[in-house]
Amino acid sequence: MGFRLRQKIDASAATDDRMAPLPTIPGIDGPPIIEEGPPEPDIPEDKYNLWSVRIENVDGRVRQLWVDEFHFEGNAHVAGAFFLRPKRLLWVNSANATIHSGQVVLGDQSLLYGISGSVDCTVPPFDPRPPTGMEFFRFISGAVQVDAYIPSVRALDYYTHMRGSSAAFRGGRGMFHLDGELRSGVVRPLNATLTVSGMEAQKEAWSALGSVQVSAKTDAGGPSVWLARIAPFELRHAGTKSVAIAGTELRLNTSIKVIDVSRPAPDFEVHGDMPSAQVPNLRLVNISYRTRANCKSTGKGLNLCAFRHQYWHEPG
Repeated sequence: MGFRLRQKIDASAATDDRMAPLPTIPGIDGPPIIEEGPPEPDIPEDKYNLWSVRIENVDGRVRQLWVDEFHFEGNAHVAGAFFLRPKRLLWVNSANATIHSGQVVLGDQSLLYGISGSVDCTVPPFDPRPPTGMEFFRFISGAVQVDAYIPSVRALDYYTHMRGSSAAFRGGRGMFHLDGELRSGVVRPLNATLTVSGMEAQKEAWSALGSVQVSAKTDAGGPSVWLARIAPFELRHAGTKSVAIAGTELRLNTSIKVIDVSRPAPDFEVHGDMPSAQVPNLRLVNISYRTRANCKSTGKGLNLCAFRHQYWHEPG
């Protein structure tokens, strides 16, 4: 059994890079683009003639699952029930997927492989007309437990190219673990770890190399704590083999009060600590930057003891 789903995209965002990995759907011609102009009016009840579907006691094997740019290929067992009356009502009753093996492909690059785990999902009956975009997640509850290997980070190039950035990623073999619950769009509890070694990120004339460890943890009632450790790491200029900055370790951490995926991302601060770093040649780091930092110089290099920067998200 296979399943393919793709959401419609605004015409202004429908670039070739954005559209390339989306699935083709037999019987539906043309790209999934939202036509410009005012939205279509709602269908009056006395003229409603769309089909409805209700499926119960689902019990089968899935070999292919394609949701937008994410393409799963493998062996999974699915069970559950759902009902859909387009533009009127949707519910999903205790759906479960047990993943025995498989991989997730993004574009033409493998994002995860050797996947195993399970996903549970429940959606109470609701009218799908009011929510838009990520607001849909406030009607979803469930749990996920997944372990997988990461062949490389090259799949991330899709998102940088989609946004017109020249950033590129190489290497980065590692492992991924996710164990968490979603309750009406709120992620809690959460336990996630990501380990990637030999990763390289390049943008224009600069490249950064290092091994990355990331963890995220949220208990039943507290904030979400995120920790990232890059050790060791190097910053190099593409025009030379010389190292501009060599650090033994860079630690980044932040705390987010509530992760609600149905709402815009909240403001949060990232705090960093770099106990020591070597700058062999100051000519190579003759760059301008703006940040807030309390730092001091030591005999062993530059000690960044309390630098921070604030990131934010603006809806739309």
